[in-house]
Amino acid sequence: MDRQLPSSIRTDTAKRHFYQVWSIIGIVLIIAAAGYVSGVLSTPIAIVVWAAIFVLILRKPVAFFEAHGIPRVLGTALSYLLFALVLGLLGIVMFSPAFGLGDQLSSLIASVPSYVQEATRMWNDFSARYADIMQNTRVSEWVDSVSSSLISWANDFAASSATGIVEFGAGLANSLMIIGFALVVAFWLLMELPALSREVSRLVPESRREGFDMLSRTTTRIIDGYLLATLAVCTIVGIACGILYIVAGVPNAGILAIIVGVFNVIPVIGHWIGLILVVVIAAFTNPVLALVVFIGTIVIQEAVYTFVQPKLMANSVDVHPVLVILALFIGSAAGSAVQGLFGSVVGMLISIPVAALAKALFVYYYERGMGLQVVAEDGVFFKGSPSSQEVPGTKPDAVADAIAPAPKPKKPTGAAAWLTTSISPALTGKLGGDGKGSARKAGRSSASYRHERGDADAGADASAQGRAEANPDRTDVGLDVSVSRRQK
Repeated sequence: MDRQLPSSIRTDTAKRHFYQVWSIIGIVLIIAAAGYVSGVLSTPIAIVVWAAIFVLILRKPVAFFEAHGIPRVLGTALSYLLFALVLGLLGIVMFSPAFGLGDQLSSLIASVPSYVQEATRMWNDFSARYADIMQNTRVSEWVDSVSSSLISWANDFAASSATGIVEFGAGLANSLMIIGFALVVAFWLLMELPALSREVSRLVPESRREGFDMLSRTTTRIIDGYLLATLAVCTIVGIACGILYIVAGVPNAGILAIIVGVFNVIPVIGHWIGLILVVVIAAFTNPVLALVVFIGTIVIQEAVYTFVQPKLMANSVDVHPVLVILALFIGSAAGSAVQGLFGSVVGMLISIPVAALAKALFVYYYERGMGLQVVAEDGVFFKGSPSSQEVPGTKPDAVADAIAPAPKPKKPTGAAAWLTTSISPALTGKLGGDGKGSARKAGRSSASYRHERGDADAGADASAQGRAEANPDRTDVGLDVSVSRRQK
């Protein structure tokens, strides 16, 4: 017969189970409440998100003007003016009858039913050629059902695109209202950004300043690098593909080039999705044209992913392809659960910066808590220039390792060089360094970073305002923080 535990132990166990169960229930309720509140407050949340995006886009131009002696208010106004001019030029290109992109979009939508009918005709020809297989009753019924469904879907798609203009207009008006308020909020934030960042730093306890410093630096580096590099890559791919499609005689070349460029926003798989769509559409015109489009688009994307993207994203978003794929699926699933298809796309877009930030946070807290060096030059998921390699036997610098640049890899030779420059970027949607001085040009070494931190720590509290005036770009993102360091 088992001995019964003392009543005090049974009571403690029951309390622990009680707290665990109700903690789980509380977390579920908090998540449900957050989802409900986000639905109710979707407009204010959207304004905050758009304002943050505008601040990230315009903070560097504002800092540039301030560094050249222009008052911050006037610099913010000039940055807004430049932003409006750029958007105006894009609008002229997109909607001007001279370029015909609007007509191309209408033509592409109207051509969807004919594409489906052409695919059905090609399938019927295939069925006639291989009649022995297609004479099976079940196969024939299945083919007829699929063909009817595709034709019905194409007709409904074209009809809904034509009749949904009113709903689209209402949604566009609401979006413009949100963006308008966000621009106003962003204007005031940009004017007060240095003071606001210093105020936020004062709210952080002294014991947590180091973590705050790391988080602000890492977040800024990741978001800046990812947004700017992605925008540049999409623009280059879109323009190059547009020239190719116009020369090759692809119908609706401008819209198809925009589609290819936009899909390049999605890491790893986006450029393949855009390529497949364009090749399928070109195949209905001419199979030879489809082959030319396929080869030309592959060459353009390979050149951009091999020579352009690595230099832009070096030392900003260094995430292993396996983590990229997992992050994409997780972001897509989470976004779909919140906002359907649109949320799924948004989740995929932000999944890579979130994964890079999570990686930096893990490195920081692991090395700080365990005292072990996790970053290594021969690492896989945590590849970087370790801080302790310069002074063997010392405790790793968690902050330096969390934002450490990727080391310069050995240059491949022979077949390995061809695979690295030709095949690997297409399969991985390369996001890391290019192996040509990414640590030298795109980032700072751990030693230089620690040296800079040590110089800043000596007089941080006394010279915060002076540094803000001398280097406003650092204070724009909350980097003007006095960080106390413990003696190692």
